[in-house]
Amino acid sequence: MNKSVFKILFILISVILLSSCGGSKQKSNTTGWNYNDEKQGGFQVVDNYQQETPIGMVFVEGGTFTMGRVEEDILYDWNNVPRRVTVSSFYMDQYEVSNLDWQEYIHWMKLVFASAPELVAKALPDTTVWREGLAYNEPYVQYYFSHVAYHKYPVVGVSWEQAMDYCIWRGDRVNEIRLNEAGIINLPDYQSLKSNPDITDIAENQVFNTDKYQQSPAYEPAQGKKPMKTMSAVHRTIICSTCKRNFLVIRCRYETTVL
Repeated sequence: MNKSVFKILFILISVILLSSCGGSKQKSNTTGWNYNDEKQGGFQVVDNYQQETPIGMVFVEGGTFTMGRVEEDILYDWNNVPRRVTVSSFYMDQYEVSNLDWQEYIHWMKLVFASAPELVAKALPDTTVWREGLAYNEPYVQYYFSHVAYHKYPVVGVSWEQAMDYCIWRGDRVNEIRLNEAGIINLPDYQSLKSNPDITDIAENQVFNTDKYQQSPAYEPAQGKKPMKTMSAVHRTIICSTCKRNFLVIRCRYETTVL
């Protein structure tokens, strides 16, 4: 009984000491002034920052590994010399890009570039990749991309160029909605875009573009932009894909920079 009481008292004293330590203000090792104290200049220091995981993605921790031959080269070809390679940490899609994901992309293209159907057609996947000489795959040709039963299946018939365009588009849309929710920019007027025949004006001035936003703090994709905040996280997009059975399996990879 005495031991249990002693343990409880020890825990209470520890909690009190820890709470008292946490309540003290942090001080600068350079000047001795308090951080985050308006009476002493109000220099702001944030030490509880955590990287936010992008939607639909998982964190892949980087590391160092040996690339190349790791066993004895019996033929002494030396055509695969081992070397140490370091890969930085990054985020990658948890699943492959699905037909539903690509349909959302096509819907946005139709909404923004209604006056340029050739651009929309250029973004559509090539469903004829299902055709084979010794197989009857016509139902896949007709329904695989469009039918609701295949919404969650990986999109196929997409070229490397199309995959790159998709990842750039996705990065722009992720950044656009984050900046809009933060009150930094406004979303474009999609109804007015339908009647705008100038494709160049739409692409350069009416819709959000991450690269232009990063290069120019005064960049305005639309009228009514609110004053820019001092700091905002912006995700860069990098394509990461693998080939599987002649189909391009797409996953988007994101790295984070801070403006």
